[in-house]
Amino acid sequence: MMKCNPIKIIFFIVFFFYSSIAYSNISSTIISKVGNEIITTIDLENELKTFFILNNINFTKENIENYKNQLLDVMIKRLVKKNEVSKFKIQEYDDIRFNKYLNQIAKKKNLEISGLKSLFEKNNLNFEKFKEDLKIQFKWNRLILKIYAKEVKLNSSEIELELKKYLSNYKISDEISYNISEIVINNNDIDKFIKIKEYINTNGFEKAVAKYSIGESAIIGGEIGWLNQSQLSQEFNEKISAISVGQFTEPLKRADKLIILKLNEKKSVQRKNEDIEKVKRELINRMQNQKLEFFSISHYSKVARASIIEVK
Repeated sequence: MMKCNPIKIIFFIVFFFYSSIAYSNISSTIISKVGNEIITTIDLENELKTFFILNNINFTKENIENYKNQLLDVMIKRLVKKNEVSKFKIQEYDDIRFNKYLNQIAKKKNLEISGLKSLFEKNNLNFEKFKEDLKIQFKWNRLILKIYAKEVKLNSSEIELELKKYLSNYKISDEISYNISEIVINNNDIDKFIKIKEYINTNGFEKAVAKYSIGESAIIGGEIGWLNQSQLSQEFNEKISAISVGQFTEPLKRADKLIILKLNEKKSVQRKNEDIEKVKRELINRMQNQKLEFFSISHYSKVARASIIEVK
């Protein structure tokens, strides 16, 4: 057994999946292990099918070749998190955010949840397993909050300093809200930006999300939704305010990733000066989320290093 990074899959898998998707008559083979959990060729085939269907990608040999390593990497990371969540016996998660996320996935296909379930059934995919896989990230978020609750807590001076800084740059009555989408790439993939930019200009931002983004939002076309200025860092505010609707930014640093933001829409937020408490809460949430993201990355790195990951 060995720890394996980056992931490499032997050539026969391309032929296997192309044949399997077309004929569905080949038996399952183990291609990876994460601790006691296994990933089989059937698991990866179903991951590919799910991703392709949700992102309107054609089932071709070329697309299987292009996406198989990326999606196997996603599955391995999910299992690492699943094992850690199980270790700490985390069952609870933010069901309101989870249901909102699931609805976003359905909406992207112009469906209700019931329609999304039917879509899975028509394609011989397990909708309940899909939901359980999605829940792992939400349980992971709860785990990180539980472990690092003290470190995430903000003191009053931090909050007041951030509020003072924000009010020196923006007026509450003139606040702007942005509807944003994102492409998330690894920090060391900055050289890919020219290629990504060309792909966006030729095929559109949403298709570029499916091809390049490694973020959790990739499954919903990179959509983040509406964010007020108080919910964005100063750097993100400056970059997004400098572009027009339909345009996208250069890669921006966030934690250990690079983010390309696209501005879909923008609007004025009708607020009064007495809404300052709401602004303060949004600033607090942003600051806490930034800390949680840092601890999530750090904790995952530690857990992944300690995990036995085998790729055959």
